[in-house]
Amino acid sequence: MTKYEIIKNWVENEASDDDLIQIVNEVNSYNGNLEEYCCYEVEMLNEFFCDTKPTDLLQKLASDFDINTDYIKFTIYGVESTTLEDMVDEIKNYAEDIAEAIEDVLDDIYLPSELEEALEEAEEE
Repeated sequence: MTKYEIIKNWVENEASDDDLIQIVNEVNSYNGNLEEYCCYEVEMLNEFFCDTKPTDLLQKLASDFDINTDYIKFTIYGVESTTLEDMVDEIKNYAEDIAEAIEDVLDDIYLPSELEEALEEAEEE
């Protein structure tokens, strides 16, 4: 199997929900390539908007936003509420794009141990 195939299989079948969210956010923070697949715990709102004027904040939150949700994501339309399940489904639906982005920065980001071990095993074969 190629590195890409190992990564894609991991994204689609083996990764925990937390590992998927973490690696997507990690790749995005490294190069910005997975912004549309990133989500953050809702408590992060205070950090993201600590220096924002109230009018700007209201404009960003004008979309359908549920403060009772666990996660948020940023889109071209502002901040949207989302669930972990919805984000994981979206990531898995775009596993090819995610795997390609991970492969591009493989040596520069933190990898979950299961993925790292699978890649090391493939190199040994």
